[in-house]
Amino acid sequence: YPERDFHLLDLGCGTGLLGLMLGKTQGAMIGVDASPRMIEQAARHGVYDRFHQVDLLDALRDTPAGQYHVIAALDVFIYVGELGQAIADAHRILRPGGRLVFSCESAPEDGPPVRIQPASHRYAHQRGAIEALCRAVGFAEIHVSDVDLRLEAGQPVKGFLVEAVKSAG
Repeated sequence: YPERDFHLLDLGCGTGLLGLMLGKTQGAMIGVDASPRMIEQAARHGVYDRFHQVDLLDALRDTPAGQYHVIAALDVFIYVGELGQAIADAHRILRPGGRLVFSCESAPEDGPPVRIQPASHRYAHQRGAIEALCRAVGFAEIHVSDVDLRLEAGQPVKGFLVEAVKSAG
């Protein structure tokens, strides 16, 4: 989006770091977070057009089809177990050619597709299972790359970043 003209849904916007990094755009930037304190902090950046204080799964379920060019869910699916409905709803509310960009903590490929991490009590997902979910709901292109999501106790948390693109037609 070189013209910076797109509608963005930032799921689990937290303190608004994505909005801060992107700055103002020509389209609408909508933040969703369950925490009113996080939304208050995100609002201070002055780049979001509005906020919804709601669970991200409810936001996805209740949003009409074809609303957004981009949906971001960065470092938030660690709080959601099974992602099938979330990914299906994201596909539904994206415009043709739209992109779902999200991150997950990595779970071993030889175990269950979703597991709770013992130390953090957050969800980790298998890369292969997530790719299969994206294909199953109809994403035309799926790009996955390994990333260090953040540091915890001075150690990198291994994960992956997904960019799933909805068919343009």
